[in-house]
Amino acid sequence: MALVPILMYHEVQDPARPNPSAPPSWTVDIDSFRQQMERLRSAGYTGMSVSRWLAERPIQRCRPVVLTFDDGLRGNIDHALPVLLEIGWTATFFITTAMIGNEGYGAPDEWRDASDKGMDIASHGVTHT
Repeated sequence: MALVPILMYHEVQDPARPNPSAPPSWTVDIDSFRQQMERLRSAGYTGMSVSRWLAERPIQRCRPVVLTFDDGLRGNIDHALPVLLEIGWTATFFITTAMIGNEGYGAPDEWRDASDKGMDIASHGVTHT
């Protein structure tokens, strides 16, 4: 079985509007994220969620890269999700449930909407401690 890369992001953000909930070392700016996704696609990869990879693993016909996002930070809803939808990829968002709806984090309806659009929404714990 071939090794499959798994990329983990904390937050994709607009550098003009940094999220105070995300330390700079945890972030990637939107342009860099878009370039990374385009380079992966150009190299023949298909980005996917953990559940999609697990479901398709026995019959994998593409070159998978599993994409994950930790904590449920706001920029992943505002910036990463639109890029993923634009190129038709899925990802897994591990959210810290006690932070849902807090400043700098996604709201419940936004996570439901992301799930409805094919993204995995999974728990990253209650309090992240």
